[in-house]
Amino acid sequence: ESELLGGLSIGAMIETFLFKKISVGVGGLVTRYKEVEYENPRDFNLSTGKVFEELFASGLPATYDQISDIKIKTTFFELPVGVNLYFPLHKNLKLKMYYGSHFDIKTFQSVKVETYKDEDETYTVFQNQREKSGFHNLVFGTGIQYQKNRFSLQIIPTYIYNFKEVDYLKTGGKFRLNTQLYYRIK
Repeated sequence: ESELLGGLSIGAMIETFLFKKISVGVGGLVTRYKEVEYENPRDFNLSTGKVFEELFASGLPATYDQISDIKIKTTFFELPVGVNLYFPLHKNLKLKMYYGSHFDIKTFQSVKVETYKDEDETYTVFQNQREKSGFHNLVFGTGIQYQKNRFSLQIIPTYIYNFKEVDYLKTGGKFRLNTQLYYRIK
């Protein structure tokens, strides 16, 4: 699974059919978003509505005069859950419709920050684990599946709507292009 603009997801899914055309899927997914940059804490605070010094106090040096050049990369460990509908188009070709959500298991942030103390410049890099946000989005998609023997290749443009803000990922929607390779066990 990959995001069209800035980010990458990779994972594994198990899909089981309830009826001939309806299945449910569950899996594990690691999503890494592109690095977000802020010139200073004020820029971060205005952009996110949160206070940088409070959120990341544990990773910052004990004393400093100024903070600049903040870079944050967020990684989610997610549990995607969804319902799939299949409609035959041709012998090996099906239309696939997907509806589901991603549940957050863990959220990590890699933070790089530049601090100054008495005009001495220090670069600090630390990991910050965020609290789980749980259920925060809905995912819709429609695409094509090509099946040959036990293998199926799916290409599915999806729309993810975040109805709750999660670690600086604003509410609203974005498009992703999912590519999936399935192997039928039986």
